[in-house]
Amino acid sequence: MAIAKVIQGTISPKRGTRPSHLAPKPAFSNERQSEALRRFMRNENPRPPQVSLANRTRADKGQVTPPKLRPASTPQQHAENAYIEFLAITKANREVSLATCKKIMKTYQYGHESLLEVELDEAEAAIYNNDTCQVLKGSMSGLYMAAYNTTAGFVGAIEAEGQKEGPQTFNTPKGDPVVVVARCTRVMLGDRILEMAKTITGDPEVGDAFGAWKLPSLKWINGVPGCGKTTHIVGNFDEDGEIVATTTIEAAKDLKEKLAHRYGEKAKLKVRTMTSILVNGFREGVKIDRLTVDEALMNHFGAIVMAARLSEAKEVVLVGDINHS
Repeated sequence: MAIAKVIQGTISPKRGTRPSHLAPKPAFSNERQSEALRRFMRNENPRPPQVSLANRTRADKGQVTPPKLRPASTPQQHAENAYIEFLAITKANREVSLATCKKIMKTYQYGHESLLEVELDEAEAAIYNNDTCQVLKGSMSGLYMAAYNTTAGFVGAIEAEGQKEGPQTFNTPKGDPVVVVARCTRVMLGDRILEMAKTITGDPEVGDAFGAWKLPSLKWINGVPGCGKTTHIVGNFDEDGEIVATTTIEAAKDLKEKLAHRYGEKAKLKVRTMTSILVNGFREGVKIDRLTVDEALMNHFGAIVMAARLSEAKEVVLVGDINHS
């Protein structure tokens, strides 16, 4: 009996138990496999952190190219980096505008009406027939400096003297009159700024941004609104060798009147908007010793550096309010 019980216990174990020689072995039976598992669990070579979809920048999405800045320790080097960054922003704005208009045009061509309605609304855009001056989709208001055309890309508006509102015409190629106009095509001066930049530096990311040019002396005048900054500009104005750059057309008109009242009508020629300087530069032979930038903090410092380089001024005076940057 005793032998029978032992045999029975071996062959027919109690339910829920199994002999030790039949128990499952560890998945990794040697030290190398165990060590490999430990390394894997520790994740000694983690992947770089992934950027969440919500936080991805346009550079992450491949829509724009970030600038290649250089190590900087001197004011000259910081100024050059600011200039490089400004040009990169100008290029990026154009790339984003181009992508926006291309997307709208493709949606229109594919006939996706509901999606087109959303895209037109978000971009404050319209599909426009240049031959018939007819708005095909969306709505237009005011004037546009440019429009997007499938064949030619961005095309400029044909200016009509004294025109303040539509209908407008654009330089579209023959046989392809349909364009996209949008909020981003109302003011499009990026290409002209980039062309002007080539006249002074070529490609700043390839070689020295300005060659032998040295940053002029910088002077900062700070004051709260109403403290007399404009009065200071007028009172210290140099009729012979100074140019004043303003941020807005309205500010330029106001300053021109104040300078003309004190120095005569010719003084009006000494006031320019910053945009006008970046787009058109200066006439050859114009002597500029001092460039004064009113409301300086409303401009990218790289734009100020470019204006200083175009003017060849020996001194740059920045006027503004550090609390309104």
